[in-house]
Amino acid sequence: MDEVNPFTIKTLLGANKLSIAFTWALVVARRIYDTRAFGKIRVNLGLSVAQKLAHLPISTRNARLDMSRELVDFLEKDIPPLMTAIIQLVAALVILTKPSGSG
Repeated sequence: MDEVNPFTIKTLLGANKLSIAFTWALVVARRIYDTRAFGKIRVNLGLSVAQKLAHLPISTRNARLDMSRELVDFLEKDIPPLMTAIIQLVAALVILTKPSGSG
């Protein structure tokens, strides 16, 4: 009679090493890309705001530049989890309201 191996984290990780490595590589690549992309957006937006508001007092320009940085930070850090939550909510509603196959 064959012995059944118990389900453990060690056996789970052993069976899926390639998929785990691929997932981590994608996560790292996405973070690197996001950091570079949002860094460029932050710089370009800051330069644009500074040029358009050159005639205003320095305190006003500084406040507007801070707001532009906060906007980019919001887009980078807060929007992705919000989109994930919305997708999960919609998926849960679809799954829960879908009629079952057994009739």
